[in-house]
Amino acid sequence: MKRIIFVLLVFVFVSCEEDVVIPDKGVFQDKALATELKSKAQNSFRLNGDLYTLEAFAWRDFMPISPPDGKALISINRLINNNSNPIADELNMVQQYVIYDHSVWVTGYEKGSGNSSINWQREKVSGNGPKWGPNVYVDVISVVRNTITNKEYYLIDRKIHINRTD
Repeated sequence: MKRIIFVLLVFVFVSCEEDVVIPDKGVFQDKALATELKSKAQNSFRLNGDLYTLEAFAWRDFMPISPPDGKALISINRLINNNSNPIADELNMVQQYVIYDHSVWVTGYEKGSGNSSINWQREKVSGNGPKWGPNVYVDVISVVRNTITNKEYYLIDRKIHINRTD
């Protein structure tokens, strides 16, 4: 129950700002939260006739300079306008959830991420995640907020493989 209240407080905090970067909040072992997030998430949404989807990538670094058990999880989220039109200015990716079984990593995006040379996609990065995997699958949810209407969309990309870089 405390975790659900915490997550709700994060939502309230985020809804007060336009483009807030939320610091890492940690990992929660919470089956109810994982289930709730997955049930409210959708594969796509439409805005002004354009179809938006999420594309996620996740990996852990095991290069020789990494610790023996590898570095923490890194996740990249791409908001994609499937009509190849520029992403609407009022859309901001504000938070990410990565779900592994009944564990949920709640995190914001790193400042300065989001630069893309392709105007029909927007990219955000989260790092310093849990040490899940590699070679396991997670579901990734990005909260996308319309800054004009304050409506939030929960976009999901399912069964994302946590890769290992050597």
